[in-house]
Amino acid sequence: MFFNRQFFRQNFPGAHELGANVGPFRAIYKCYSAEFLPHHDRERLNLNNGGKILLPQAALEQLTENNGIMLFKLKNTKLDRIIHCGVLEFLPNDDKTCYLPNWMMRHLLLQEGDDISVQFVELPTAAFVRFQPQSKDFLDISNPSGVLAIALRNFSCLTKGDLIAINCLNRSYELLVLELKPADAVTIIECDMEVDFAPPISSIEPESTPTSSENIARTPSTTFELNSSEHSDYKNN
Repeated sequence: MFFNRQFFRQNFPGAHELGANVGPFRAIYKCYSAEFLPHHDRERLNLNNGGKILLPQAALEQLTENNGIMLFKLKNTKLDRIIHCGVLEFLPNDDKTCYLPNWMMRHLLLQEGDDISVQFVELPTAAFVRFQPQSKDFLDISNPSGVLAIALRNFSCLTKGDLIAINCLNRSYELLVLELKPADAVTIIECDMEVDFAPPISSIEPESTPTSSENIARTPSTTFELNSSEHSDYKNN
């Protein structure tokens, strides 16, 4: 989704003054999981199916001076744990709250109502990513690469160490982001990136036991082309 800054200023008086001198956007919010959303929003947005968050409408006013796709660094203010994400939607309220997918809450070790730092960032475009399925059941999917390619349309960026969750046939699968190029945090919007799979955690034998190709399933590397038509991301022009 693209956001036209000129249209916003013309239709929302005072928007220019609100964002004129704020510099790069940064704010502290109370964070909650999708279960705390009103039922109609929870069903409509399907927040857990991807890597984007919900922010209050007031944040959009401050973001008018930040050019580019709206990408953010999230940080647990109590712990040195970070993640990067996009924004799914701006909710029509002025509460100092934001909503995260469940897997993000777990990864950042956040409890409901904890403070979280949200900062606008610019990231390089992904060229390579290596995932490690946390269960060999993922490789039982008939086309794991295809399933992953579709799931990644709901993500804007990846961070090394992310433990993302994707859904297939009403089942959730966890994938660890083992390696990224050209940096440890990248955007996957409008990119052509090589994707590789490391052996699943549950298929790796102890070092003392010889490893055979029969019990370590490995999916060959492939290349994904993710373009703007496959993503719905807010962008300042």
